Amino acid sequence: MYYLKSFILGICLMANTIIGQNYSGFGGYGLGVYPIDWSSLNSKMTNLEIGEFNNSMVLHGGRGGGKVYKNIYIGGLGFGGQSRLADAAGNVNRKVEINLGMGGVYIESSRKLIKNIELITGSAIMWGVINIQVTRDGGVNNWTNIWESYSNPANDVTPTHSFITTVSNSFTMIYPYASLRYPILPWFGLEGSVGYFQTFYDSNEWSVTGTQEIGLSKPIYRISMVFGG
Repeated sequence: MYYLKSFILGICLMANTIIGQNYSGFGGYGLGVYPIDWSSLNSKMTNLEIGEFNNSMVLHGGRGGGKVYKNIYIGGLGFGGQSRLADAAGNVNRKVEINLGMGGVYIESSRKLIKNIELITGSAIMWGVINIQVTRDGGVNNWTNIWESYSNPANDVTPTHSFITTVSNSFTMIYPYASLRYPILPWFGLEGSVGYFQTFYDSNEWSVTGTQEIGLSKPIYRISMVFGG
Protein backbone atom coordinates (compact mmCIF):
# COMPACT_ATOMS: atom_id res chain seq x y z
CA MET A 1 0.00 0.00 0.00
CA TYR A 2 2.89 2.37 0.79
CA TYR A 3 4.39 1.87 -2.68
CA LEU A 4 1.00 2.36 -4.32
CA LYS A 5 0.47 5.64 -2.48
CA SER A 6 3.98 6.76 -3.37
CA PHE A 7 3.38 5.93 -7.03
CA ILE A 8 0.08 7.88 -7.13
CA LEU A 9 1.71 10.82 -5.33
CA GLY A 10 4.57 10.79 -7.82
CA ILE A 11 2.19 10.84 -10.78
CA CYS A 12 0.25 13.75 -9.28
CA LEU A 13 3.44 15.73 -8.63
CA MET A 14 4.62 15.04 -12.17
CA ALA A 15 1.32 16.24 -13.62
CA ASN A 16 1.43 19.41 -11.54
CA THR A 17 4.95 20.32 -12.61
CA ILE A 18 4.47 19.94 -16.36
CA ILE A 19 4.33 23.33 -18.08
CA GLY A 20 2.45 22.56 -21.28
CA GLN A 21 3.12 19.60 -23.49
CA ASN A 22 4.41 21.55 -26.48
CA TYR A 23 4.47 18.43 -28.64
CA SER A 24 6.46 18.28 -31.84
CA GLY A 25 3.89 15.81 -33.08
CA PHE A 26 0.79 14.20 -31.60
CA GLY A 27 -2.27 12.10 -32.28
CA GLY A 28 -5.31 10.98 -30.39
CA TYR A 29 -8.77 9.48 -30.23
CA GLY A 30 -11.91 11.32 -29.22
CA LEU A 31 -15.65 11.17 -28.74
CA GLY A 32 -18.00 13.94 -29.75
CA VAL A 33 -21.64 14.80 -29.14
CA TYR A 34 -23.16 16.34 -32.23
CA PRO A 35 -26.70 17.78 -31.93
CA ILE A 36 -28.48 17.42 -35.27
CA ASP A 37 -31.89 18.74 -36.29
CA TRP A 38 -33.64 15.64 -37.63
CA SER A 39 -37.12 17.22 -37.54
CA SER A 40 -37.67 17.17 -41.31
CA LEU A 41 -36.52 13.56 -41.51
CA ASN A 42 -38.48 12.51 -38.44
CA SER A 43 -41.65 13.68 -40.18
CA LYS A 44 -41.11 10.77 -42.57
CA MET A 45 -40.84 8.30 -39.67
CA THR A 46 -44.51 8.73 -38.73
CA ASN A 47 -45.67 6.48 -41.54
CA LEU A 48 -43.12 3.82 -40.60
CA GLU A 49 -44.20 3.70 -36.94
CA ILE A 50 -40.67 3.08 -35.70
CA GLY A 51 -40.14 6.14 -33.53
CA GLU A 52 -37.97 9.19 -34.13
CA PHE A 53 -34.27 9.94 -34.25
CA ASN A 54 -32.74 11.56 -31.19
CA ASN A 55 -31.49 15.08 -31.73
CA SER A 56 -27.87 14.11 -31.27
CA MET A 57 -25.29 11.71 -32.65
CA VAL A 58 -22.18 10.33 -30.99
CA LEU A 59 -19.15 10.78 -33.23
CA HIS A 60 -15.99 8.68 -33.01
CA GLY A 61 -12.81 10.01 -34.51
CA GLY A 62 -9.26 11.09 -34.20
CA ARG A 63 -6.69 13.55 -35.33
CA GLY A 64 -2.96 13.95 -35.63
CA GLY A 65 -0.61 16.77 -36.43
CA GLY A 66 2.84 18.24 -36.20
CA LYS A 67 4.45 21.53 -35.30
CA VAL A 68 5.34 23.68 -38.30
CA TYR A 69 6.38 26.91 -36.58
CA LYS A 70 6.69 27.75 -32.86
CA ASN A 71 3.23 26.97 -31.46
CA ILE A 72 1.52 26.45 -34.85
CA TYR A 73 0.37 22.94 -35.80
CA ILE A 74 -1.07 21.46 -38.99
CA GLY A 75 -2.66 18.04 -39.31
CA GLY A 76 -5.59 15.89 -40.33
CA LEU A 77 -8.76 14.78 -38.57
CA GLY A 78 -11.84 12.69 -39.16
CA PHE A 79 -15.15 11.77 -37.52
CA GLY A 80 -17.91 9.28 -38.09
CA GLY A 81 -21.20 8.30 -36.48
CA GLN A 82 -24.36 6.29 -36.92
CA SER A 83 -28.01 6.48 -35.84
CA ARG A 84 -30.53 3.71 -36.38
CA LEU A 85 -34.24 3.08 -35.91
CA ALA A 86 -35.69 -0.41 -36.29
CA ASP A 87 -38.89 -2.21 -35.43
CA ALA A 88 -40.86 -5.29 -36.39
CA ALA A 89 -44.61 -5.08 -36.89
CA GLY A 90 -46.47 -8.24 -37.84
CA ASN A 91 -44.38 -9.99 -40.46
CA VAL A 92 -42.48 -6.89 -41.57
CA ASN A 93 -39.15 -5.46 -40.44
CA ARG A 94 -38.52 -1.77 -41.02
CA LYS A 95 -35.20 -0.06 -40.44
CA VAL A 96 -33.75 3.38 -41.15
CA GLU A 97 -30.02 3.84 -40.69
CA ILE A 98 -28.05 7.08 -41.00
CA ASN A 99 -24.28 7.02 -41.46
CA LEU A 100 -22.23 10.19 -41.32
CA GLY A 101 -18.53 10.46 -42.13
CA MET A 102 -16.16 13.38 -42.63
CA GLY A 103 -12.47 14.17 -42.75
CA GLY A 104 -10.15 17.00 -43.59
CA VAL A 105 -7.24 19.19 -42.53
CA TYR A 106 -6.80 21.74 -39.76
CA ILE A 107 -4.47 24.43 -38.46
CA GLU A 108 -4.27 25.42 -34.81
CA SER A 109 -2.21 27.27 -32.25
CA SER A 110 -1.42 26.32 -28.68
CA ARG A 111 -0.44 28.50 -25.74
CA LYS A 112 -0.24 28.18 -21.99
CA LEU A 113 -3.34 29.55 -20.29
CA ILE A 114 -2.91 29.06 -16.54
CA LYS A 115 -0.40 26.82 -14.78
CA ASN A 116 -0.16 23.70 -16.94
CA ILE A 117 -3.44 24.09 -18.84
CA GLU A 118 -3.13 24.89 -22.53
CA LEU A 119 -5.58 26.85 -24.66
CA ILE A 120 -5.85 25.60 -28.23
CA THR A 121 -7.68 27.44 -30.98
CA GLY A 122 -7.98 26.22 -34.51
CA SER A 123 -10.04 25.76 -37.62
CA ALA A 124 -10.57 22.88 -40.00
CA ILE A 125 -12.08 22.31 -43.39
CA MET A 126 -13.69 18.92 -43.90
CA TRP A 127 -15.54 17.03 -46.60
CA GLY A 128 -18.04 14.31 -45.90
CA VAL A 129 -20.97 12.15 -46.93
CA ILE A 130 -24.29 11.37 -45.29
CA ASN A 131 -25.98 8.08 -46.20
CA ILE A 132 -29.56 7.17 -45.33
CA GLN A 133 -30.54 3.53 -45.82
CA VAL A 134 -34.18 2.49 -45.62
CA THR A 135 -34.90 -1.24 -45.35
CA ARG A 136 -38.18 -3.14 -45.51
CA ASP A 137 -37.98 -6.88 -45.00
CA GLY A 138 -41.09 -8.95 -45.73
CA GLY A 139 -40.16 -11.57 -43.16
CA VAL A 140 -39.23 -10.77 -39.58
CA ASN A 141 -35.62 -11.80 -39.16
CA ASN A 142 -34.68 -13.90 -36.14
CA TRP A 143 -32.35 -16.82 -35.53
CA THR A 144 -35.04 -19.30 -36.50
CA ASN A 145 -36.71 -18.00 -39.65
CA ILE A 146 -33.60 -16.71 -41.44
CA TRP A 147 -32.79 -20.37 -42.08
CA GLU A 148 -36.36 -21.48 -42.72
CA SER A 149 -36.85 -18.76 -45.32
CA TYR A 150 -34.22 -20.47 -47.47
CA SER A 151 -35.06 -24.10 -46.70
CA ASN A 152 -38.84 -23.81 -47.23
CA PRO A 153 -39.63 -24.72 -50.88
CA ALA A 154 -42.67 -22.41 -50.80
CA ASN A 155 -40.34 -19.44 -50.65
CA ASP A 156 -38.98 -20.34 -54.08
CA VAL A 157 -42.18 -19.02 -55.61
CA THR A 158 -43.37 -16.56 -52.94
CA PRO A 159 -42.01 -13.03 -53.22
CA THR A 160 -40.29 -11.76 -50.08
CA HIS A 161 -41.37 -8.13 -50.60
CA SER A 162 -38.02 -6.91 -49.31
CA PHE A 163 -36.57 -3.56 -50.33
CA ILE A 164 -33.40 -1.66 -49.55
CA THR A 165 -33.00 1.96 -50.65
CA THR A 166 -29.91 4.06 -50.00
CA VAL A 167 -29.74 7.80 -50.57
CA SER A 168 -26.70 10.00 -50.04
CA ASN A 169 -25.44 13.53 -50.25
CA SER A 170 -22.03 15.15 -49.86
CA PHE A 171 -21.17 18.25 -47.89
CA THR A 172 -18.36 20.60 -46.90
CA MET A 173 -17.77 21.75 -43.32
CA ILE A 174 -15.92 24.68 -41.80
CA TYR A 175 -15.05 23.75 -38.22
CA PRO A 176 -13.71 26.47 -35.87
CA TYR A 177 -13.00 25.23 -32.35
CA ALA A 178 -11.37 25.98 -29.01
CA SER A 179 -9.95 23.41 -26.62
CA LEU A 180 -8.44 23.11 -23.17
CA ARG A 181 -5.71 20.50 -22.75
CA TYR A 182 -4.50 19.17 -19.42
CA PRO A 183 -1.30 17.09 -19.47
CA ILE A 184 -1.47 14.05 -17.20
CA LEU A 185 1.96 12.81 -18.26
CA PRO A 186 4.62 14.32 -20.53
CA TRP A 187 3.36 12.10 -23.36
CA PHE A 188 -0.37 11.94 -22.52
CA GLY A 189 -3.11 14.52 -21.94
CA LEU A 190 -6.85 15.02 -21.90
CA GLU A 191 -8.55 17.60 -24.07
CA GLY A 192 -12.03 19.09 -23.98
CA SER A 193 -13.26 21.01 -26.99
CA VAL A 194 -16.22 22.99 -28.22
CA GLY A 195 -16.68 24.01 -31.84
CA TYR A 196 -19.19 24.55 -34.59
CA PHE A 197 -19.84 22.54 -37.75
CA GLN A 198 -20.81 25.13 -40.37
CA THR A 199 -22.11 22.85 -43.10
CA PHE A 200 -22.63 23.56 -46.78
CA TYR A 201 -24.58 21.17 -48.98
CA ASP A 202 -27.22 21.29 -51.68
CA SER A 203 -30.53 19.92 -50.41
CA ASN A 204 -31.45 19.14 -54.04
CA GLU A 205 -28.38 17.02 -54.73
CA TRP A 206 -29.44 13.80 -53.02
CA SER A 207 -29.00 10.62 -55.03
CA VAL A 208 -32.78 10.52 -55.46
CA THR A 209 -35.08 13.14 -56.94
CA GLY A 210 -36.40 15.72 -54.51
CA THR A 211 -35.37 18.05 -51.70
CA GLN A 212 -34.55 17.10 -48.14
CA GLU A 213 -33.20 19.54 -45.56
CA ILE A 214 -31.24 18.23 -42.58
CA GLY A 215 -29.90 20.60 -39.91
CA LEU A 216 -26.20 19.73 -39.94
CA SER A 217 -24.93 23.21 -38.99
CA LYS A 218 -24.69 22.68 -35.25
CA PRO A 219 -22.22 22.83 -32.33
CA ILE A 220 -19.93 19.89 -31.60
CA TYR A 221 -18.67 18.98 -28.13
CA ARG A 222 -15.64 16.72 -27.98
CA ILE A 223 -13.36 15.06 -25.42
CA SER A 224 -10.11 13.45 -26.51
CA MET A 225 -7.09 11.53 -25.35
CA VAL A 226 -3.89 13.03 -26.78
CA PHE A 227 -0.57 11.23 -27.17
CA GLY A 228 2.57 12.97 -28.31
CA GLY A 229 6.21 13.76 -27.86
